[in-house]
Amino acid sequence: MTIVNNTFFWWLLQALILYNFYKIGNREIKNKKVSLFLIYVVLSFLYGLYMSGNYWHYKFLVRNTMIFLLPLSVYVFVEPYRIKTVLKVWFKKALILLVCISPFIYSDAWGNYLTPFCLFGLFFGLLTKKWKLLTIFAFVLTLTLGWASRSCTIRFSVAFIIGILFSLKVSKSLLLKNLKLIYFVFCCIPFVFFVLGVLGVFNILNVDEELGLSKKYEIFRSENKANEATLKDTRTLVYAEVLNSAVENHYTIQGRSLARGYDSVIFGDDVDKVSGGLLKGERPSSETCILNVFTHMGVIGVFLYMLIFFKSTFLAIFHSKNDYIKIVALYVLFRWVYSWIEELAFFNITYLMLWIMISMCFSSYFRSMTNQEFRYWFKSILN
Repeated sequence: MTIVNNTFFWWLLQALILYNFYKIGNREIKNKKVSLFLIYVVLSFLYGLYMSGNYWHYKFLVRNTMIFLLPLSVYVFVEPYRIKTVLKVWFKKALILLVCISPFIYSDAWGNYLTPFCLFGLFFGLLTKKWKLLTIFAFVLTLTLGWASRSCTIRFSVAFIIGILFSLKVSKSLLLKNLKLIYFVFCCIPFVFFVLGVLGVFNILNVDEELGLSKKYEIFRSENKANEATLKDTRTLVYAEVLNSAVENHYTIQGRSLARGYDSVIFGDDVDKVSGGLLKGERPSSETCILNVFTHMGVIGVFLYMLIFFKSTFLAIFHSKNDYIKIVALYVLFRWVYSWIEELAFFNITYLMLWIMISMCFSSYFRSMTNQEFRYWFKSILN
């Protein structure tokens, strides 16, 4: 077993990162929303010790606890100089390192590795010519070599679209004028479509059939696979299994703990094959972030997780002196909506960048900056 595939090595590294987040975090920052969520993560961990019955349960318990403790980073990255320090080093060294490791990484890794360029995509209008070209290059790499990761492509594309819209005078004015309305729409729309789907009125996840778009739009998946409809529903059955499992096993409110997953008929055989039958058809996680939060921590966990997104973006949009933090908030709102579709949560740079952006929205330092002060801060990363 190489060090790359050594689970203990990665756990040790993640534990050191979390310890440093805790150690250097600003103790003077009082963030009740993040603190409540972290407390509930700890409670779910303790509940997981009780709920664990075999090796796989304990393994998932450790993995999930590490992932959902990443919000500790909020207490670190509320301070602008820390974000600048980290990103300045990353942007100077990342592409050089990428050349060295490129022969050894798989398709999904390209987009995940290059995720920090999403921040540059948001502020595309502030970039120098050199960094614009590098950002476009990173985007092209994600679209081509990282084609297997649909989410990475979508995240990068949305960041670019927002950045370009905010770099154009007319579209920027229009977006800023309607940003408060957009905030309420983005906060509510997942719940609206969830209720419509559960009631059988309209299933946004199966928009292909709902709007009669079947076979009208196609994408080429690979040389060895047939064309597949772009809008093909791949989530409805997952939602059905997750919700049914919660109801049947009575963990809707509190969750099944960070050690357990949901009962799956679709993936049960594959799960049992890997675990030697120990998991009994219990899939540890799904492809949808919000469903994983629900499975592990129930309605309570989803509510606390939601509050972090709502409060951070509310502060950025309604209580900020500059427009740039509002751009970040708009992207964070997109990530909230997308978490109901996919948005996998792993202990990686993609998920960490989300929490860095949430930190920026929470930060009174960033929100008190004028447009000129923010531009000065951002351009200091490029030097």
